[in-house]
Formats: sequence, C-alpha cells, structure tokens
Amino acid sequence: MKENDVVYLPMFEGYVDSNGKMRSLADKTPTSSTSGTQEIDYCKANGAGWQLDDWSNTAMVEDLLMLLGKTTDVQKKYGRGHDTGGSLLTTGTLKSKGEFWGANSSDGSKAVKFFWLENYYADRWDRKQGMVTNGSTHICVKMYPPYDINGTGYIDTGIVPSGGSGSYIKTTNVSEYGNLPKTLDGSSDKYQPDGCWYSSSCFLLFGGNCIAGLLCGCAFNLDNGVGVAYWHVGGSPSFKKAS
Repeated sequence: MKENDVVYLPMFEGYVDSNGKMRSLADKTPTSSTSGTQEIDYCKANGAGWQLDDWSNTAMVEDLLMLLGKTTDVQKKYGRGHDTGGSLLTTGTLKSKGEFWGANSSDGSKAVKFFWLENYYADRWDRKQGMVTNGSTHICVKMYPPYDINGTGYIDTGIVPSGGSGSYIKTTNVSEYGNLPKTLDGSSDKYQPDGCWYSSSCFLLFGGNCIAGLLCGCAFNLDNGVGVAYWHVGGSPSFKKAS
C-alpha cells in the first residue's frame, strides 16, 4: 500500500453517459436504479484509478463536517439538503454558489453544498465501497482499494448496531476506521441526529434521500445487498491513483 498525495471526490452526484462511464458533471440527472456491481463497472470504465466512491473518503468528509461545524448535527449546521419532495434534483443547481451553501433548517427542498461537494447527503442514497455487514451484522471495513463486494479481506470491527433499525443514531464508535454507528433510538435534535438502518450481509448506502427528512445527514443504510436497484439509490465516481 502506498500513500497518495491527493484523491479526487465527486463534485456532483454520478450519472452514466452514453459510453457507459460514470461521470460527475453539472446539468445532469443523477443515475439511479442501477445495481452496485453495475456502478462499480461504470466507474472502472473511466480507466485505472477510477472507482465507486468509498468509505474512507466519506469518513474523511464526515469528520471534517463535524470538526469544522463543532457539532454532530450536520443538517442544522450546513443545511438540510434535499430531504423531501420525492424526485431527484438535476446536478449543478448550486454551481453559482460558493464553497459552502445550504438552506435553513426548515427547508428540505434544496440542495446542500460543502467543500464544493453538492448533495453529499440527501437527494439520493450514494452507494459506497469499503463497508459491509457480515452474516452476523458486524460492521466490516476496508480503508483502501481494491475492494471486494462481499467483504473478503475486510476488517471486522466487532461493532453491531443495536436499537431500532431506521431510527436516529444515539452513540458511535470513533477509531481509525471512522465514526461508526453503535446504538440507535436517538433523537432528531440531539446525539448524532442522523438515521441508521442495518441488517446482515449488506453494502453501505450513505447520506439519505429525498424522502428521508431529518434522518438524512451522516446517515448509514446497511440494510440492502449490493444488488438492490432503487430510484433513490445511485453511485458516484472518485479517483485514487493506482499503486
């Protein structure tokens, strides 16, 4: 394993062009209703180093949001994002805005932007490599590529979320593997007020969607296998130089 000087994250939600490549461009309809294996292949079609965005990138963004905002309530701090409405936004609605932009905490109809990243949470669940649950519902992670869709070679953190699946996160475990949900049945206005869903043998979806309301944010959906294809789920490309 080698350290990279830089990694490239998706500025906009991914969409698949006519050549079967997953791109991150403005003024596009985000691609959805594709399986995780399809999304991985669409990203790889861009060439060496391109991949479906991963948990290690996401963990970095999550940490920065909480550190800079001095809160675990990212929707209250940066904007709710598009968490209502039931249809996906066109990418680039905030391209004329600055590095950070979000509507107030009562408005769930608009996109959110931070570090130039648009809709990193809400609008559409984004599928991420590098985190799965195993057959015992333990969260398993791998912090660098290559990735296996079944979690082969991943580290078993031993963390098993407890509490009502689909409720707010109450406590987390913070380690070199990121900030991971531990207990649920929290609240929409305290603790880490983002949703978590979980089951065994599932693949990470992150951020929430346009029907999840205040459960969006640094939200974890570990309740679906890699093959699920829904209108509110998709993938986005990122780049890490091949070793």
